This record gives sequence, structure tokens and C-alpha cells, in this order.
Amino acid sequence: MGYEGKRVIDILLNVPNIIGYVRVSLYIWGIWQAHYDGYVIAASMYFLNCVLDAADGFAARGLDQCSKFGAIFDVILDVVQMTMWKSVLCNLYPEYSFFIMFHAGLTIFGEWIHRHSCEVRSSHTHFMSDSSNPILRYYYATRLGHDFMVWSYWCFWLMLYITKYTNGPIVPGIDVGIWQLLLWLSIPCAINRFVILLAKIYTSINVMCAIDLEVKNTYNLRSKKSH
Repeated sequence: MGYEGKRVIDILLNVPNIIGYVRVSLYIWGIWQAHYDGYVIAASMYFLNCVLDAADGFAARGLDQCSKFGAIFDVILDVVQMTMWKSVLCNLYPEYSFFIMFHAGLTIFGEWIHRHSCEVRSSHTHFMSDSSNPILRYYYATRLGHDFMVWSYWCFWLMLYITKYTNGPIVPGIDVGIWQLLLWLSIPCAINRFVILLAKIYTSINVMCAIDLEVKNTYNLRSKKSH
């Protein structure tokens, strides 16, 4: 194996990416269990997957092992995991399956065009904290706030699944199951995340079109000069 091949292996087998491979195994096992009503194992795999999603980011920054492959790999894993999870929810909530899958498709489109717009802007991260869009500036203002929104969003989809089987232990004083309560509390964050997704799509489309116009104007200017 040559030097270049060794470098590729080093990237593929760095700690954050190994965590990613573990995540793949976990959510495949979790989705399998979910399709056969093994909701305890499925929910546990989902939660552990979310924890590892946070861990790989800390590992990448802490060990100085950030890579373009890792960044793309992480985003793809998130989107694939949530799309597969939503397919399970379609079986549990057939009356809402259209809306669930519409959201899944819109998320795939939004995350892809957002990531690509960051790449063409020569950005090394998908955090558009410098965006002219006030919604995205608010969303990416602090890592703590961003992480809270992400975890609340994950909580919404997890509780939507769990409450189909059980509402959990009753919370004293309000006679509501703990899982049902967490579902209600996470709904505003899920709505907020949908608005942010639309803002990502809108901003990313504008960024891509602005770059197209800039390239075209530069080309026309050079053409005029050549004549």
C-alpha cells in the first residue's frame, strides 16, 4: 500500500468515523427491532445513536480529526437514520404517512442543498453562523442552543414512536405519562426545526443562484473584453 493509500485508511479509521460505523450498526439493529415491535430495544438504539452522534463531533474536534469525509458521512448518517425512523412511524401512523414522508423528502433535499451550498462557499462547516438569514443566525448563534434544538427534535420523533406503545410512568400532579409529556414539550422545537429547514433551503438556493449569476457576469465581462 502506497503513502496515499495509507492516508486514506487513516481518515477512514479515525475515531469519529469509527463511531459513525458503530452508529450504522446500531440503527440497522434498531430499525429491525422497530419493524417487529421490539420498541424497547429500538428506542434504546435510537437514543444511543443520538448520543454517539454528539460524541463523534466532540471526538473530531478534541482529537483534531476533522475531515471532509467525516463531515459528509455524519450528515448522511443523520438523514438516513431519520428517514428510516420515519418509515417506521408511517407504519404506526398510516393516516399521517404522507406528511411524515413529505417531511423526510424535504429534509433530504434541504440537507443536501445546504451542505452543497456550504461547499461552494468554501465553508469548512455546515454551520452557517455568518448567514444573512436571521433565522439561521439565531439557530447557529451558540452551540448550546443549537444542540438543545437538535436534541429536542430527536426527542420529538422518539417520543412519537414510544407513545404508540406506552405513555410511561405517570408524572405526579398532572396525571400525564412522562413520555407523553416529553412529546408535548418537544412539539414547539420540532415546529421550529421545520421553519429552520425551510430557511436553510431558501438561503441555500439563494447562495447557489448568486454564485451562478456571479460566474455568468464574470464570463460576460471577459467575453466583452476579448472583443
